[in-house]
Amino acid sequence: MLPLLALGLWGLQVALAHLWLLRFPQGPLEWLWRRLAYGG
Repeated sequence: MLPLLALGLWGLQVALAHLWLLRFPQGPLEWLWRRLAYGG
């Protein structure tokens, strides 16, 4: 049961990441990292 739940959550994360990256050029943590590293 637990491996099935893990596989389902993994699939959901992959789908959401795909939708996010269709709209934005980078992920939210990468944006924050670049903002802190380079400023502006």
